[in-house]
Amino acid sequence: NVVTGWTGFYNNTVKGSFQVTTADGMYVGGLVGILVADGNFTGNTNEAKFFAKGVGSVTIGGLAGQNISSTVIKGNTNKGNIQVESPKGLSFVGGLIGVSTVKGSPNTYVGNVNYGKIEFTGKDASLGGLFGLIQGDSTMVLDSCINQADVIYHGTGSQEIVYVGGIAGLWEAMAGTRLQNFGNIV
Repeated sequence: NVVTGWTGFYNNTVKGSFQVTTADGMYVGGLVGILVADGNFTGNTNEAKFFAKGVGSVTIGGLAGQNISSTVIKGNTNKGNIQVESPKGLSFVGGLIGVSTVKGSPNTYVGNVNYGKIEFTGKDASLGGLFGLIQGDSTMVLDSCINQADVIYHGTGSQEIVYVGGIAGLWEAMAGTRLQNFGNIV
């Protein structure tokens, strides 16, 4: 699902489980697959568990699969475990956001927490406790976000691209302050 023309999501809770299978190009999130329009994500909690199986690339996050908007994402929590299997293609998996690729406009991530285990089985991946991939310039605020869960990579076949981190698998942001990881990287 793609969200446009909105002002925000406030104090929502998502429960249950998601099981999705696709050929290629999957975007999955507890609240939204791809966040396109500017707005606010405040005080939301994802408790749903994810299992995604793709033949190609998978982009998945506890809150949103991908964020390409100028958004304030503040005080949100992911408690759902995320498990992904993908034998080919580059997948991005994050406890909060799979991919955040916002440059040139303000983007704010403050006080968000991930408690959900991240586990990937496959070839190429970028896995992070908070973000699979985060990009941003000097307009981005990234402050006081915490990962409390393990990030686990099970490689199969010949790996070419593998990034695994407690905060982000691949970091292309200007700065972050008071970011913490308490999970194991395996």
